[in-house]
Amino acid sequence: WYQRRVRVAQEDKSLDELYDETLESYREFRQHVDEYMTHATRCKDLIKRFDESFAALSEDEKLLQEEKRTQTREMASFLPKDNSLILKLFVGDFNVVLPRKGDKIKYKRQYEIFKLWYVLGQLAFSVINMLFGPYRIIEGLLQFYLVWFYCNLTMKESILVMNGSKIRTWWLVQHYLDVILYGFLLIRPDGEFSQQFSLYIFYMSGCQLLQFYYQDGSLYRLR
Repeated sequence: WYQRRVRVAQEDKSLDELYDETLESYREFRQHVDEYMTHATRCKDLIKRFDESFAALSEDEKLLQEEKRTQTREMASFLPKDNSLILKLFVGDFNVVLPRKGDKIKYKRQYEIFKLWYVLGQLAFSVINMLFGPYRIIEGLLQFYLVWFYCNLTMKESILVMNGSKIRTWWLVQHYLDVILYGFLLIRPDGEFSQQFSLYIFYMSGCQLLQFYYQDGSLYRLR
């Protein structure tokens, strides 16, 4: 009984020490968060002033300062910024800028993996519909799947753009149009082009798989 009391007392002491260490670490964390926001705001203000001064230069002077301009753009990609209109509609003004380069690469990798699993899913739907169809229910599930995917894809791509990815505007617009197109196909009456639609999705899946392997290789070189 005495040994048990001694062991419990030692465990309580160890727990108290662990709690004190956790509390101290948390306080330091909160302090660093506050400092981070203060420095981020100051950096944004300085970059804005630099851009204004850069815009006032002559063309020859801009050429001399172009390297500094490039560096400030890279700095800005790590700082919080106002969300795009699409992101504001879905997540509000929540900051989606990742502060570390490793986090940005990791998110890009997750984005590519998300697309890979989607492509495998749409490939399975299209093959089933071509071999055993056409069935309106399978085609409807495929179209709902496509609407769900492109809604998610546009959000992820908007976040990537906020984190400095050079995704072209036409690429984003294409995916917005895909959401509308597949949404229209989802609610349309039974049509006579089910097999052709499945064949088109099958072809697109092959192209997207090739795109995945290319992008995955590019991300591997960034690590």
